[in-house]
Amino acid sequence: MRRSLSAWWCAMTLATLVACGGPTLTAPMAADRDVQPQLLLFDDSECSACLRMRPVVTNLEEQYGGEVRFRYIEVGDAQNKPVVQQYQVSGSPTVVMLNRKGAVAARFAGQVPETDVADSIHHVLGLKAS
Repeated sequence: MRRSLSAWWCAMTLATLVACGGPTLTAPMAADRDVQPQLLLFDDSECSACLRMRPVVTNLEEQYGGEVRFRYIEVGDAQNKPVVQQYQVSGSPTVVMLNRKGAVAARFAGQVPETDVADSIHHVLGLKAS
């Protein structure tokens, strides 16, 4: 049963979040083409710093949601364990910015200023920093 649940989770995350077992987050069959950059927020509903960081990311999503895909990942949810392990998240909040190839372009741990995260988005999109 555990194996089938794990296989199901891998199939679901491949379609919606990550390529299971791979070092980067990619869309299926996107190896030779660009994909939409993604910002992953790993947080926990019991974490006060996470509660302060979520509005920062939500604000950025309002600004860049058409150009960057935003994902909110609850680290305490057992179903998210493969993603948490893949990106070696050991604390929350953690922000991981993925470029168009699905590679990690920036990583922030803890509560960080919105401008720092925005600068990483600008970098990935090829825009000037704020």
